[in-house]
Amino acid sequence: MELYEKSLRYLSTNRLIDDLIENSLQLAQDSFTLIIVDSYSAKLLNNYLTMTDILNKGIFSIESIYNTRQKFPNYNAIYFISPTETSINLLKKDFSNHNTYKKILIYFTHKIEENIFNLLIVNNIIKRTILCKELNLSFFIRENNVFDLNFESGLKIFTLDDINKENLIKSISYRVFSVCTTLKIFPYIQYQNNSKLCSKLCEILENLLQEFGRIKNLQRNGILLLTDRTFDPMTPLLHDYVYEPLVYDLFSDKINKNDEIDVNFENDVNNNNIINTNSNENNQNKNQKKILKLSDKYELWNSYKLLHFANVLEKISEDFERFRESDLSKVRKANDSTNLEDMANIISKMSSYKLKSAELSNNLYLANELKELVSKNFINEIIKLEQQIVTGETEKGVKIKERDLFKNFTILKTKLQNNREEFIRLLLILYTNLLIPENDFNHLSGKLERNEDLIFKNLTFLGINKFEGNKIDRRKNVLLKREKNNNIIIDDSDAKFIGLSSNPKFEILIEKASNFELDLNEFPFKNWSKELFPKIQKKGGTKGLFGGKNDDLDENDDLGKLIFFNIGGLSRNEITSIQKLEKNNMVNHKIIIGSTQLYTAKEYIKNLRDIQNNYSNELGNDMINENMDNTIKNINDSNRSNDNLISENDIGLNIL
Repeated sequence: MELYEKSLRYLSTNRLIDDLIENSLQLAQDSFTLIIVDSYSAKLLNNYLTMTDILNKGIFSIESIYNTRQKFPNYNAIYFISPTETSINLLKKDFSNHNTYKKILIYFTHKIEENIFNLLIVNNIIKRTILCKELNLSFFIRENNVFDLNFESGLKIFTLDDINKENLIKSISYRVFSVCTTLKIFPYIQYQNNSKLCSKLCEILENLLQEFGRIKNLQRNGILLLTDRTFDPMTPLLHDYVYEPLVYDLFSDKINKNDEIDVNFENDVNNNNIINTNSNENNQNKNQKKILKLSDKYELWNSYKLLHFANVLEKISEDFERFRESDLSKVRKANDSTNLEDMANIISKMSSYKLKSAELSNNLYLANELKELVSKNFINEIIKLEQQIVTGETEKGVKIKERDLFKNFTILKTKLQNNREEFIRLLLILYTNLLIPENDFNHLSGKLERNEDLIFKNLTFLGINKFEGNKIDRRKNVLLKREKNNNIIIDDSDAKFIGLSSNPKFEILIEKASNFELDLNEFPFKNWSKELFPKIQKKGGTKGLFGGKNDDLDENDDLGKLIFFNIGGLSRNEITSIQKLEKNNMVNHKIIIGSTQLYTAKEYIKNLRDIQNNYSNELGNDMINENMDNTIKNINDSNRSNDNLISENDIGLNIL
């Protein structure tokens, strides 16, 4: 795994520390400074920093721009706001009839439109402004190299009229651009040619990047690959045995927005004495809320997340055995020392012991619960049928006839009669893969509720149209078969876990893009010429120009970046499949994965159902004061700490 210091999380976190806070304090030359935020910028701060991080840097308060605030005419203020008319007007209001603060520094989350910026040029503001600039950090980090734009519904963009669609694409482009500025790269843009959304996004981004490269005197390097959900509408529906997507799938109702799951300790884990704790400790902890953070910052979760679930069950048991035999687990008995240095060492190890034991216990409980849900919800049988549907073959590689496929579907339908969500999900997979005459489909589906029928109708926005013919056929392949069959079968007492025999299309796409094997008619580059790239489709022929592995690179040198951004959301199984490419050295670049939102299958289906609901501008010309107090309050959560390291990048707008 790449060092944390080279990750997108590292760079973006420290742009906030270095540029927003430390640089402002130096310019203001005053230790008494506060930060003013709107709802969007508050969520950004909350995503990266804790209140402790901010207070330790010399900021004494964070306040909402929407609220009536106490005046501090002798103190300086940092305005970290979105570039919207609402936020600009609220800033101006602070200085309309009185002087709320002495001097101010204004940072916009991303590019500000000229007409909005002009609203700011008034005497009361200009004379008090030390600095005004676009910070260009307007995305939400989910893993070290995974980000999204925090959309509630990434699919609505496919239903908008041209004006709203263009405005939203422009807003998306500013945020994707901020990823490039944070990484300090000027990438070549490659895009899905049959997507008008990608073409427009590519056009705007190219102009932004050209200016950025000129200002920063950068040479083009790396790739920015743009796609949308029409490229693969089906994969988010599929189940996966990989640990992370399986956890998010089956525990979707229990995982909060901070990727935390509440682990109930009234279970067999403690009863089996997996960790030797005394009875007093058990009684004290019995009613305490236990939280497992699903984050790649945690060693155990990071070591399990990309593994097949059956392998996770084995690895957790092995980790427990090693822990029980380790010096760390025995340190509890070392309490006879009177040497201060020894005692300090013991206390330190005791703290490590508690953290390690809690993380192991939580993961073991989660895995055990997951195993029960896999059995209870017939996940093994569902996955087996899903793979037959998408590949047209049995797990042994034998072609399966449609009548046998429908027979297997009908048998499983009976088992799922008390699990409507799983049935609709399986029916959607069948519908997106096979062209089925209406009478046959009605026979398989039975009576659908109005909201259920709406989901199937709305698939037309993603290119899956209703079949009008009278003969069963297969739609154009949505998934590709693995070149090497991965059909492993692992026995685990009462369960058998098979390996999947299909690849998510985005996994195939990323591997080909990184190896320069994509069809340039389907995925052209913006502003390229055959003279400049004569060997573009020859593997390795342009690695020096695009970044990536090179024979001249030392193993410690940084790889070029490939930023993959999908309009319309990404699922966890798609993300982990791409991450496994890197883990297995199948790509020539460091992959940065991004989208408008991340979702589970349940959330994806809900997005499909509600795709035509009234449109509200997600990234907005105007931000609203929604849950503002809770957003600022959440910054106080000390459990959401980020490592504070270094980075720098911006484009400034000096108005003085």
